[in-house]
Amino acid sequence: MLKRIMTNKQLITDYDEIVSFLERDLIKNMNMINFMEDNHIHSLERIGESVLMRGDRDHRWVYISTPDEKGLATVASHLGAEDKYLAIIEDWMIPTLTGHRDIVWQLTTMKMVLAPDVWLPQTAVHHIFPLSVDDAHTIMDNSHYGAFTSAAYLQERINRGPSGGIRLDGKLVAWILTHDDGAIGTLHVLDDFRRQGFALDLLRFLSQEVRDAGRLPFAQIEEDNVKSLNLVSKLGYTKDRRVHWFKVE
Repeated sequence: MLKRIMTNKQLITDYDEIVSFLERDLIKNMNMINFMEDNHIHSLERIGESVLMRGDRDHRWVYISTPDEKGLATVASHLGAEDKYLAIIEDWMIPTLTGHRDIVWQLTTMKMVLAPDVWLPQTAVHHIFPLSVDDAHTIMDNSHYGAFTSAAYLQERINRGPSGGIRLDGKLVAWILTHDDGAIGTLHVLDDFRRQGFALDLLRFLSQEVRDAGRLPFAQIEEDNVKSLNLVSKLGYTKDRRVHWFKVE
């Protein structure tokens, strides 16, 4: 089950109104909504038909929901030099949000969504255990995203979100968890234990856990990661849109 934490949303008088507004396009805005529920909100405001949110994690992340270039330009005028970390930014938004600022690093993925009417098999071939915070170091040691994560972040995600792992003779050989915006990710199977159906079982398991928590399952996968894209597609996930995280100077 997802474990909710207290944010400062009680201090934001129009929080529920903004969430309801964002839910009109749930697939587009699910990252922001989930982040708002599970993390500390620094600021949240509706600007016309747009929403600007700053939330604290490892950095102060900026999330933006806007319908068009005009709305984006208005939101961009509210950003300052301290707004360096931007999350879930669509292709068309990048030029306006970067301007003359250099991109220091950038992560680009395809957002894959599992629609509510897609049937999920209920029986897994392999027994799946919830991950322990002690597993974070094993996960970190085998991560391809060391520049974007940390053992502390993984421990927090194991504590606060659903997760799953497969152990053989006490050894963790495969795992999966959710990120701070609710996305399913960090799916990995050790090299010596592949081609045994572990990845599909883990993805099926966590997709159901997310559904049981009342959320829409989705994943964000780099487009050159063909194996992962094929895996989620096999379970019924479909492409939504390309999204970016980046830091600007």
